[in-house]
This record gives sequence, C-alpha cells and structure tokens, in this order.
Amino acid sequence: MKTLLSGVRVYQNNQFSSELNLLIDNGIIAYIGLESPEAEQQFSLKGKLVCPGWLDLHCNTNDPGSNLKDTLSTVSSAGSFGGFTGIAVRPTLEPAGQSREWCQYLRALNNENQISFYPIALATNQANGLELNELHELARSGAVAFSDGDKSISNADTLGRLMQYCQHLSLRLFQFPNDYSLSKNGQINEGMASLNTGLKGIPSLAEHLVIQRDLEVIKYYGGSIHFSHVTTSKSLELIREAKKIGLDVTCDVPSYYMWFTDEDLLEFNTYLKVLPPLRSVSDQKAIFDGIIDGTIDAVVSGHLGCDEESKQLEFDQAEFGMENLETTFAVLNTKTKGKIQMSRLVELLSINPRKTLNLEIPRIEVSQKAELTIFDTDTTYQFKLEHIKSKSKNNPFIGSILQGKVWGTIHNGQVSIADYGAE
Repeated sequence: MKTLLSGVRVYQNNQFSSELNLLIDNGIIAYIGLESPEAEQQFSLKGKLVCPGWLDLHCNTNDPGSNLKDTLSTVSSAGSFGGFTGIAVRPTLEPAGQSREWCQYLRALNNENQISFYPIALATNQANGLELNELHELARSGAVAFSDGDKSISNADTLGRLMQYCQHLSLRLFQFPNDYSLSKNGQINEGMASLNTGLKGIPSLAEHLVIQRDLEVIKYYGGSIHFSHVTTSKSLELIREAKKIGLDVTCDVPSYYMWFTDEDLLEFNTYLKVLPPLRSVSDQKAIFDGIIDGTIDAVVSGHLGCDEESKQLEFDQAEFGMENLETTFAVLNTKTKGKIQMSRLVELLSINPRKTLNLEIPRIEVSQKAELTIFDTDTTYQFKLEHIKSKSKNNPFIGSILQGKVWGTIHNGQVSIADYGAE
C-alpha cells in the first residue's frame, strides 16, 4: 500500500527541510519532493516534523515472565504512541534475560512489529556480579549490549574483564550506578526532603562513587560504558571530564528527572518513587546543563510499569518505578522548549541511542526502509488517563499540561497516525 504524508518537514543533513511530500510504498520511501503522487492513504500533516524513528534505551517489560505488569504487546502499544520505533529491553525479567533463546525471541519479533526490540542481556550469571555470562553466544544471538539491570557491577575485577570482552565484541556495557551498600533500604534522596519526611535517604555518593571507580577501570582496561539514569551534578561533572580526555563514555537520563525534584515528595506521592530517587533542585539544573552542552547523550523513558496494588501502599512499602513511555518526548520538549534546537531533540531520542548500541541510523532517502517518527513541538494539550496505552497506569503526568505531540510512527510497513485530542 502507498501512503502519502503531505506538507511535512523532513530531517535531512542535521536539519529540518521546508514542507515536502513524502511517499511510502510498502514500507519503502518512494518519493520526497513537492509533487503529490497518488496513494491509497493520504495524510495532511502540514508543518509536522519527520525524523528517524526514536529509540528508547531504558525500558522494562515482563514478557516472558509476570503478566501482572506490562508485556511486550502493551509496551509496544505505549511505545508507538509515544513516538518510539525501537526499544532496548533491559534484562529485568523473571526469569532474567540471559539466555540465547530470549535474545532470539525478541529479535524474531522485529520483522513485522510496530516496535523493534533490542535485547540487553545480563552481563553476569544471574546478575551475581562475579561470573561472566556467555557473552559471545549472547552477542551471536542478537544481544546489543550487556548489563546487570538495576544491580550495579561492584567488583572491579569483574568490570575489567567485562571491558575486555566488550571491546572484542564491539558492544557496550550498561552500568546502573548505585552502590547498594550506601543505598540499601533508602527511599528518597538524602537531604532536606528526607529530613522533613523522616524517610531513609539515598546519598548522591551512592551514584557518583560507582561512576568514579568505573572511569578509573576504563582508563586502565579501555572499553565502552554507558551509565543509565545519571541524576547528580557530581556524576555529570565526572562524565563531562571523562569525555574531554577521550574515554568512550555515554549516559542517559529519564525525562521525568527534568520535571520533578525531591521537593515534590513531601506529600508522599508513590507515583514519584523511583530509583535513583528524584534529586535536588541543583542536581536538576545540572541535568539541564548536561542536556544543553551534550554531556547527556540520550533522554529515555525509564519506563517501569507497576500494578496499582504495589503503589497504593505506605511510601516505604511501595515499589520503585514510573510509567513514562507515552510522555517521554512531551516532558522533554516542554522543559527544553526554546533552550535547545530541534536537531538536538533528534540526537537525544534517535541518533545517539543508536550510536550507543552500534545500530544503523535510519536514513530518510528514496529506496530506504521507512522508520519514521512524526511529531511537532508546539501543540499544547492536557495528558489524560485514556492516553496511557500501557497496562500500568502509574504515570504522574496525568492532568499535566504538556507541549509537543507525537502524530504517529511508520515502521515495518505499519503506518500509525494518531490524534489524541490536542486542546
């Protein structure tokens, strides 16, 4: 089937074009220009932006595994609605994602699904932090990176050996920087908020101490590392300096750290209980600085859907996690509107995530496969419960006024153009 997108501005050569028409024929870009070819499907999208499909570097799902929370199907629906065409699936499943069969299962879904899934396999056996997993076999089976999920690899010798293997395989290690000996039983950022609430705090030291140690290991062994969920000013300073001296270091931050701080937890809203915890106002400013100056490579969903039973509890009993796939872009755009270029948005959501995983970046050219996200940065609307496509509803942005709307995605020949009631 032929699909014509008329009046769109296309991302080419690191900028958006003037209004053009874009024809897709059975999933392949067939024409880009001013003419209006005939097509069975036609969408008038005057002034809307079209760029390579976004890829989320940090998403949790539970398929195979528990069916009480998101499955690959519901994550796919939520991700597509949020503008993503690719999702890196973290190894936080039950059973944990460390088998060749798991990697093959995820990659086999990619030829016809509206979302491509990229497995990040466990780096160590059962995430024990000591015994290396079957890294070569996992890479051959489709793993795009390695990680121990929410467990930080604390053993320096293990980390050094992982760096050597990752260099050989040309893959990156994803590290969740959290020193458990410092964060154990913590509920909230250590500071005035923890003092005022009486909740046990998690110090920023628990994050940047791991990053500092890991950077020293990389200096010695070489290799590539990606720090997931970087949230403190000290962490960003360390990464910024590491990049200046040429270390192969990347990092991400979920968009919700740009919206909330630990001051928002004084009312004990469990929807805001995340790990690492929401940080201070000064840490949030450092995150904005990192977005602007390029220290932060990618903005991610940090999606961790929770069932209502696990959130409707006393704060110290509730689960960590936030549903955010549908709101990742709008939150980012709302908070950075006028502060960064639109091309920087594309870097954060599409280009850099693929570079981090050594994946090919989709090209918007004739004869190329169409993997596209269609959006604008101006539409203002109220985010509502019915906009959530995830099985989980623990999204704190319900009722918030957001700016920037996803109009659809095109991937694997599937055209999804949606209007969810902009106001």
